[in-house]
Amino acid sequence: LDISGMHLTDSADDLTAWQFPAGTVVPANGYLIVFASGENIADPALDENGFLHTNFNLSSDGEYLAITNEVGDVIFEVSPTYPAQVTDVSYGWNGSEYRYYDSPTPGLPNGAGLMGLVEDTSFSVKRGYFDEPFQLQVTSPTVGASLVYTTDGSNPTLAEGTIVPAASPNEAPILNLTIDASTTLRVSAFKDGYVPTNVDTQTYFFADDLVEQSGLWDTITEDPTWGPQLKDSLLSLPAISLVLDGRISESREVGTSVEMIFPDGEEGFQIDAGVEHYGGHSLSSPKKNMRLSFKSAYGDPTLKFDLFGEGATDEFNQLLLRTGSHDNWFWVHPAGGQGHYLRNRWAFDRQLELGDLAPHGRYVQVYINGKYEGIHHLMERPDAAFMASYLGGEPEDYDALNAGTAIDGDTDAWRMLQRNEVIDDYQEVQKLLNVENYANYMLLQFYGGNDWDWNTSQNWAAARPRLDDSGFIFFHWDSDLLLRTTRTANVITRGGPGNLWNANGGMRQHPEFLMLMADRAHALFYNDGMLTNDRVRADMESLADQIRLPVIAETARWGQRGFNGLRYTPAVWEGAIEWMFDTFLPQTGTNRTETVISQLRRANVYPDVDAPEYTVNGVRQHGGYVSSNAQLDWVAAAGTTYYMLNGEDPRLPGGDIHPDALVYDGSPVLLTESTVVKSRTKTDDEWSALSEAEFLVDVVTADATNIRITELNYHPYDASPEEMAAGHNDADDFEFIELQNISSQTVDLSSLRFATLQLDGAEQGVTFAFAQAADTFLRPGEFVLVVEDVSAFEARYGNQLNVAGQWSGGLSNAEETITLLVGDDLVQQFTYQDDWHLATDGNGLSLVVADVDQSLDDWNVASGWRASGVRGGSPGASDEVVSLPGDANRDGVFNSSDLVLVFAAGEFEDAILGNSTWEEGDWNQDGDFTTADLVAAFQQGNYVAAAIRSEPLTLANADDVSGASNKRSRHSNRIDAAFENGAEWMVE
Repeated sequence: LDISGMHLTDSADDLTAWQFPAGTVVPANGYLIVFASGENIADPALDENGFLHTNFNLSSDGEYLAITNEVGDVIFEVSPTYPAQVTDVSYGWNGSEYRYYDSPTPGLPNGAGLMGLVEDTSFSVKRGYFDEPFQLQVTSPTVGASLVYTTDGSNPTLAEGTIVPAASPNEAPILNLTIDASTTLRVSAFKDGYVPTNVDTQTYFFADDLVEQSGLWDTITEDPTWGPQLKDSLLSLPAISLVLDGRISESREVGTSVEMIFPDGEEGFQIDAGVEHYGGHSLSSPKKNMRLSFKSAYGDPTLKFDLFGEGATDEFNQLLLRTGSHDNWFWVHPAGGQGHYLRNRWAFDRQLELGDLAPHGRYVQVYINGKYEGIHHLMERPDAAFMASYLGGEPEDYDALNAGTAIDGDTDAWRMLQRNEVIDDYQEVQKLLNVENYANYMLLQFYGGNDWDWNTSQNWAAARPRLDDSGFIFFHWDSDLLLRTTRTANVITRGGPGNLWNANGGMRQHPEFLMLMADRAHALFYNDGMLTNDRVRADMESLADQIRLPVIAETARWGQRGFNGLRYTPAVWEGAIEWMFDTFLPQTGTNRTETVISQLRRANVYPDVDAPEYTVNGVRQHGGYVSSNAQLDWVAAAGTTYYMLNGEDPRLPGGDIHPDALVYDGSPVLLTESTVVKSRTKTDDEWSALSEAEFLVDVVTADATNIRITELNYHPYDASPEEMAAGHNDADDFEFIELQNISSQTVDLSSLRFATLQLDGAEQGVTFAFAQAADTFLRPGEFVLVVEDVSAFEARYGNQLNVAGQWSGGLSNAEETITLLVGDDLVQQFTYQDDWHLATDGNGLSLVVADVDQSLDDWNVASGWRASGVRGGSPGASDEVVSLPGDANRDGVFNSSDLVLVFAAGEFEDAILGNSTWEEGDWNQDGDFTTADLVAAFQQGNYVAAAIRSEPLTLANADDVSGASNKRSRHSNRIDAAFENGAEWMVE
C-alpha cells in the first residue's frame, strides 16, 4: 500500500501536520513504524535505523490522532482523544477494540491486550519525619483490585510482597498499616486483565530510631558531647531517600525512587529515576558518588522543583550526589591537609558570584532503603542539558567536555581551538573561547594551588554553545585539592585545560589577555575582593556552618572507615578546617593571597606597577557610599595616573591612552553624583591593572527606615480576551508587589530580598533578590515592582514601569505572610487576608497601604490597608489621589450613603456639561454625573449593601450587586456570627 503524500496529525485543527514522503509503502499484511519524536525526519537515510519521525510528539495525557489523505480528509482518527498512557505500556487496536499492551510489539500483530489501567494508589499520610506512630491507609479506586506492598526496597509484584485483596470483587482494596518506625513503603495495585499501577514510594522517618541504626560508630553515638546531638544532626539537612530493588553499581544504571524530605515539613518531591555510581579513583572509596538521571524510561523525563533557589533553574535532567571524592577522609593524598567537604562548593560558589555559569548545589543527608549514608553534595551536572537550561535552546545546541572528552556533542571546536594558527590569533581565539570566563577560571585555579592532579587532561570541565561565537566556558570540576598542599604551591606554569595557557605560546602570548588577567586579578585579590584573605576565611566558615552539625551524623556513619585506619570525628573535621586556615589563610604572616600575587608578578601575569588606590576626604575608600561634594583623591605609584569618571577605561585596547582620559594632578575631584571611576597608573610603557570603584553619592542601603511595601495585587481580576489571546490565561500571572522609597535619599536595593518561611508546614511568601534588577537604586519617593510574570504584567500595565524582576513562588488568594529582608535582617513582615477588603479579592482592585508612615504593625490589620482607587491597582504610582469609584463622601466605602449624597446634588444627567465634581457623582472624571458613572462604579464590584437579616445568610444568598456569589464559606459563618452579636456587616 503506497501512502506517499498522506498525513499523520495530532491536531484536529491541523489535519496535514506531517506528510509521508514519496515512496512510503506499507507491505502487504505488514506494518510501518513511525516514531512520534518531534524530530521531523522524512528521509529514512537520516535515521541510523532507517525510521521515519513525525514533527510532533504524542502526549502521555492523551490527545487527538489521525491519518489523513493527500488533501487532509480524515481516513482514520482516534477522537476526541486517546486515553492517558503510562510508561512502557502501549495502546493499540486488537481487531475489535482498543486495548493496552504491557509488552509492546512494534512491527508485529497486537494480541488480545488488557482492558484498562488500574487506578493509582493514594496515601492518607505523605512522606516525612514523625515523632509518634500513626495509622496509614492506602487505597486504589479500582474495584476488585489487590494492593501489594513491600518495605525492603523491592518492587511489589504478585510474586513478591504482601498482597492485600479487596474485601469483595465489587469493592476497592484498602490497606491499613500502623507506622511506628522508619519505613520505606512501596505499593502497587493489580487486577487481572488490567495494567497494574506504577510503584508508589513513601518514606517515613522516625529520628528516634534512625539514631539507633546498626553500623553507627559508638565513639560518636556514646560520646557525651556528640551523642546527644546525633538526632539534631540528622534533622539539620534535607534528606534524599533512595529506595530501590537491588544495589547501586558503576557498571549499569538501575531504577530508583528519589524523594526529597524536609525535616521542617516543607514540601519536597518524589520522582523515579536511574542511579549509578560514577567517578575515577573515588570508585574504590567505600562512600561513592552517585548520578541520578531522569528519563521517560522511569517516569518523568525531567525533575521540576525549585531545588537551589534564586538564580538557578528548576528543571533537571540529571543531578549528582557527590561525596567530596578526595575532599573527604577516605583519601589523604597528597601530603597535606585532610578533607572537609567544603572545597568544591566553595569553588562553584565563587564562579557563580563572578556571574559565570557553574553548578548550583546544596548539602543533604542521604538514605538508601532507609539506611543512613551520610552527607552528600547534591549538585547540577554541567552537561549540554545544563547549558540549555540556562542559556536556552536544546541540549543538541551545545558541546560539553569532561577533561577533553565529549560527554555531549563533539570535540571538533575544542581541537580547532588548540591548533597553532588559532591559538596564535587572539581574534580567532575569542570565537572559540570565552576569554573573561577563562581568565576568572585560571585565577581561581592559580589561587587554589592544586599541584597534584589539576592537569591538561584531568579534573576540568567545559562547555560551549555550538551556534554562536561565545566560546568555551570552564567549570571548577573536581576542586577537591585546592588549598590542600602548601601555601607556596605554584600552578601557573601547569597549562590548565588542553594546555591552552602554554601551548605554542598559548594564551600567555597575548598582551590584551594578560591585561585582562591583571584586571581580573586586581578585582579578586585586592579591596575586599573574593580572593582576599578575610573573604576566603568568611566564605569557608559560612560553608562550614552549614555542615558543622550534620558532620556529627556523618562521622558516626563513616568516621571509623578512614584512609589507612584514620578515625574521623567532628574534632578531626574541625582540625582539618583549622589546618587550612593556619596554612593558607593566617591572620598574621604571609597568606595565600599575597603568595599568588607574587607568583603572578614573577610570571609577568600581573604588572610590577601598582594599581592606584582611592581616598575620600583623606581616608582610603574603594567605592561605596559617600556624601555629596566628597573629595576624591588617588594614591599611586611613580608615574602618571589616568582616570575616567564615566565608567570607561583610560587605557584603550592595544595600550594607547583614551583621548578623554583625565590626569590626576594632585587636585581632588568633588563627587556630586554617583559614578563608576576607572583608573590606571602608567610608568614608562607599562600600565597597571585597572582600579575600578563605584562611588554612591547620597545613597543609603535599604533598611526598615526607608523602604515600605505599599501595594499588593494578590488576587487580580480575570484575564481579558486580548490577554488570553496573548497566552496569559491565569489571573495569578498578573500579581504584583509594589515597594516605595519613603526617605529623602536614594536607596541601594542590592542587598534587599523577599524570602519565604515555613509556617505550620507550609511555605509562605515569595523569593526574589533585588541584586538581579537592572537598576538597584531607588530615588526618593520612587516605586519599584516585583511581579509573578513579567510578560503578563506588561500586557496589562505596559512596559514603562520600574519592574525589578519576577519572583519565585506566588501569592495566595486567601492569605499569605510576606517577608522582606536585608541580608538576614528584617525590613518588613506581615500577613494579609482576603476578607479585609472584599473588592481586592478577585473583584478588580488591589490592596493599597493606608499610610506609609503608619506603624509597621498596621500592615497586619485591615485598617492599615484600603482598596485601590482604580481597577487593577496603580502599580508604580501613588494611589493617594484616586478615590474608590462610587465613594462620593470619600469614607473608603461605596454604599447607600454615597448614592443619597450624589442624587441630592441634583446633577444626574442634567444636560449641563462639565458641572459635576467627584462628590456630585462624576466618578469617571468626564465632568458630568451620568449613567456611565454608575456603571463604572458598580462594575468594579465595590458596592456594599447594609445586610438585613430575614433568614440565615448562606453562600447561596450572599451575593454582591452584580450577582456574583461569595466563594468562601467562612465569610457566611462570620456574617452569621456578626448578626448574633448585633453588628452591621457589609456583604459582597
